[in-house]
Amino acid sequence: MRYFIGLILALALGVMGCSDSGDMDSKYDVRVMSLRPGNGTDYDQAADAQTLGELLRIGAQIHKETLESDYALRAQAQADMVLAERPDLIALAAIIDIEVTGPGAVGVDQISILTEALAERGLNYSIVSQQQAMDIPMLPLLHPLCDVEDVGACLIKMNGFDMILKNDDNPDLEVSNPQAAHFDNQVYFPTPAGDISFNRGWVSIDVVVNGERDFRLVNTRVDRATYEDVQALQVQELIDGPSNFDGGVVLAFTSNSAGGTSSALDTLMGAGYEDTDITGAPDPTCCQVPQLTNPESQLDQRDTYVLTKGEFRAGGTYVMGDEPLQSEHPYWQSIHAQVFADVRVLPD
Repeated sequence: MRYFIGLILALALGVMGCSDSGDMDSKYDVRVMSLRPGNGTDYDQAADAQTLGELLRIGAQIHKETLESDYALRAQAQADMVLAERPDLIALAAIIDIEVTGPGAVGVDQISILTEALAERGLNYSIVSQQQAMDIPMLPLLHPLCDVEDVGACLIKMNGFDMILKNDDNPDLEVSNPQAAHFDNQVYFPTPAGDISFNRGWVSIDVVVNGERDFRLVNTRVDRATYEDVQALQVQELIDGPSNFDGGVVLAFTSNSAGGTSSALDTLMGAGYEDTDITGAPDPTCCQVPQLTNPESQLDQRDTYVLTKGEFRAGGTYVMGDEPLQSEHPYWQSIHAQVFADVRVLPD
C-alpha cells in the first residue's frame, strides 16, 4: 500500500522530499535507496551439480527462470518507486548482465533495462561507482534456450555488479573519489567447471551536501549468514576499510541472512554504526521465493539496512515493493522489498 500512496503523492505534488511515511523527517539532506533488482532465480543451484552435464542443465534452468521472471516488467515497478521517492543516491546491489551468443539465444541486461525505465520517466541518474562481482565463466547454453541442439552452438556468461547511482537533478549534491574492492575472504563453491564465487565486495563514493557537509556512502552485500565465519571476516574488512573515513559514513548493507541468523549487525553497531530506523519495528525486507512464484508474501525478516556512523540525524526508513506486482507470475517486483532512508548530515 505504501508504494501506491507514495506514487500518487509524488505524481500529484511533484515535491522532492515529500514522503509517503508520516514519521519521516521532512528536513532531510539526503535520501538513500537500497535497491535489489532480483534475478528471478537462485544461483546456488549450480553448487548441486556433480558432472559437467548437470552443470549445463542447471545453468540452462537458471537462465530460463531469469527470463521467465520478466525483469522488463519488474523494472517498471522499481522505476515507479524511484519516481515516487526521488532518492538522491541509489545503492544498487547484485544487478545482472547475462551475455549470450548463438542462434535464438536471449540475454538479459538488467542495467540497461532499469536505466531505460528511469529515463522514460524523465529521471536522470548516472553510475558514479561500480564493480563487477559475480563473474561466472562462459559455458554452453543448451537447447531449447538455443535454437540448435549442438552443444557449444550457443554460449552464456553470467555477470553481476554492485553500483551507486546519483540523482543528477539534485544540484546540491557533489560526488567524488569512487572506490571499490572485493573482500579478501570469499565463499567458493566447487563445480565441475571449477570453483565459483559470487566475489562479494563493496563500492563507495564521497559526497558533499550543499557545498560543505561531507560523508561517504558505502554499498555492500556480504556472503550468506550460513557462512558465518566468512561473513564475519567480510564485515571486519568493511570496518577496517571503507568505514575508516574522517567524515561520516552511510552504509547500505545487506546481511544476506535468509535461512540463517547473522551477527553482522551487532558487529557494525559495536563499531559505531546506528540504524536509521526510528520506529523500533521496521518492516521486513526478505525474502520472496527467488523465482517470484509465490502468490502470498513470504517477507518475514529484515536483512537490508541503511546505517550511519558519525554526525547524522536519522529521518527514518521505510520499504516499498512489499505489495504484489500482479496476480500471476512474477508475483513480486523482487525477492526483496526496497528500502529508503532519510538522513540529515549535521555540521561538524
